Amino acid sequence: MLLTLFIIFIIVVLAALIYLGLIFARHATGLAAVDLEILPEEKNKEVKTEMAEKRLKRKFGMATKKISKNYLIPLGAFLSARIKKIYYKAMELERHYKRETKRQSAIGLANNDLLNHIKDKLAAGLEFLNQEKYKEAEDVLIEVISLDAKNAEAYLGLAKIYLATDKPEQAKEVYNFILKMDLQNNPALAGLAEMEMAQNNWVGAREVYAKIIAAGTTNPEYYCDYGYVLEKLDDHKNALEMYQKAVDLKPSDPRYLDYLLEESILNKKKYLAYKVFDQLKEANPENQKLDDFKKRIEEI
Repeated sequence: MLLTLFIIFIIVVLAALIYLGLIFARHATGLAAVDLEILPEEKNKEVKTEMAEKRLKRKFGMATKKISKNYLIPLGAFLSARIKKIYYKAMELERHYKRETKRQSAIGLANNDLLNHIKDKLAAGLEFLNQEKYKEAEDVLIEVISLDAKNAEAYLGLAKIYLATDKPEQAKEVYNFILKMDLQNNPALAGLAEMEMAQNNWVGAREVYAKIIAAGTTNPEYYCDYGYVLEKLDDHKNALEMYQKAVDLKPSDPRYLDYLLEESILNKKKYLAYKVFDQLKEANPENQKLDDFKKRIEEI
């Protein structure tokens, strides 16, 4: 393919040179005569010759620029694009071959062995991710996906890698792909919500968390995060409700109690604030904010 493109390039260049030669032959005689007859007789032949040469150079330069603009530059761009496309295609084929080789090797395992193999690979990939070895993690997780195309955990790991390596668009594509397989994949929805929060798009984050909460999740973290988003939107009444649900699901978590106590005070729920204060004091007696919280409750 590259040889064919190179031959085409040579043919076009030769054609351009022949075209320039024809222009030169057609205009050389005329150029020498145009406007030279009006020069005074005392002008010597050297001056006339110099004028003819300059005019010929201008004509030649204009023709060269025309051919370069209309033929050589577009051809060069075309060849460059084709060569790049061929190169990247070759690289992709090489990666596909490596993945396919590993997949075929794994297929030879018995079914239980294959499942254990995938499980071990997934654990190894997630461990690399925890260690922030993102390249190694990506390679292993892609291998997992080549063996199990619907492995949501592997895709979620990839999304985290892309977020950590400043590739938000790729992370978003992965999350959306997971949601095509499972519309109510809460970790993928939460990932999209966190991306909205990172951009201070609190309205967008609220819409995503609303889907998670409407499905009846039992994960207190989603209620807490949703409460935080509502708090940012000055919706303190509903934020209080979300924090309360988080505490109901995990009563002794100091962070959830802290958020709930703050919102109890803002909503002027004095009785609830005292109750949550006692829970927080028991769960985290070293909390440096306890004295301030108590003072603010008394001022309600």
